[in-house]
Amino acid sequence: MEAPPGQAVRPTPEWVREALFNMLGGSLDGLVFADLFAGAGTVGLEAASRGARKVVLVESDPQALSFLRKNIQKLGCTDRCQIIARRVETLSGGELDGASVVFLDPPYRNHPDLPNLGRFLEQAHPAPVVVYQHGKGDTPPPGSVANEVDSGWRPAWIPPGMKTIEERRYGRSFLTIYAHEEEIPCP
Repeated sequence: MEAPPGQAVRPTPEWVREALFNMLGGSLDGLVFADLFAGAGTVGLEAASRGARKVVLVESDPQALSFLRKNIQKLGCTDRCQIIARRVETLSGGELDGASVVFLDPPYRNHPDLPNLGRFLEQAHPAPVVVYQHGKGDTPPPGSVANEVDSGWRPAWIPPGMKTIEERRYGRSFLTIYAHEEEIPCP
């Protein structure tokens, strides 16, 4: 897969993607996967290769969008990929309806305020599993609350009813999974 040069888009390394999908149980057969801050699409397109029925990719950077479109074409999965070309902060919950997994990898140290996503997560039934990739040493965004696992905090947009199910560190990255306990798809 191709990605724009420089630090603006930082594709999730293959070994971290492998760990992510192992944490989710490996197969995504028939599920809807949302990749927010998609960049060149490495995580979302990996979800498509693992059987996701639909992948929603949200990205606003014009250069990243160009690479994202090329990667979708190259992998031949245009029928299962939907691109939303705008800022994640402007999403309405309806655009994520049916998502079983929501993956977020915002630029490190740039913790977005996502009240629309928070409302969606509170109201969605069944609620999706949320996987949040964030950096080592990141400072918590305003409104964050104490986390019951390793990183010390959790974003304010994660509703109180969602629990931290698992958190793992991979080099400078953390993968944190949030879910309603009764809806955990992980093995």
